Amino acid sequence: KQAEEEAKELVSQMWKTVTLHCFEMMSEVTQWGFKMKQTTGRALIPQTRDERLTTMTAYIYKEQNRPEEERFAKPDLAAIIMVRDALKANVTAYQIANTQQKNYGEQCASLIQRLSDYLQASAIDILARNFSMKLSTQLQNWGFEVALKRRKPSKTNDPAPVNGTTTASSANGSTNGSTSTAVSAEGQASADDNDGLLSSLTD
Repeated sequence: KQAEEEAKELVSQMWKTVTLHCFEMMSEVTQWGFKMKQTTGRALIPQTRDERLTTMTAYIYKEQNRPEEERFAKPDLAAIIMVRDALKANVTAYQIANTQQKNYGEQCASLIQRLSDYLQASAIDILARNFSMKLSTQLQNWGFEVALKRRKPSKTNDPAPVNGTTTASSANGSTNGSTSTAVSAEGQASADDNDGLLSSLTD
């Protein structure tokens, strides 16, 4: 933050010095990194951090390539170089931190997806070994949450289909009926018929 404030002050001094020096030929300010507004012919003061960094770098390059006796006395070139380097270091540190944060987020997303895949595979394995691929509230014994949902009856007067009823099972696995089943651990599974066929496993 301090480097940015110092950069603002130095760039303002640089602008005053350069525009005064180039008063009769304002287009020459571009040699020191300043931009011009074509409609007015005025030299523009950099407004953003990146603009200031670019202008300071161009200014330093220009001054270092001029004979020492012709260089501007103010602001001090050494001070400009020091602040420019500090500002550049801040930008680099921010970019590194931002990249690391993005990479961390991508790694977390990848790990979560892998965990979800493992949970789904585990649920399928348990169903295959113990329940002949039929969903059961007993999956709670392996840490999965099980809920049985009732299908909405059709608008006709026909009786509701058998695979209709209930909501969440109790801790001992008992239910009020039914068969649309959801399982999570924290992955989920569901089935929509009395045979309990596994229709999906999602996280």
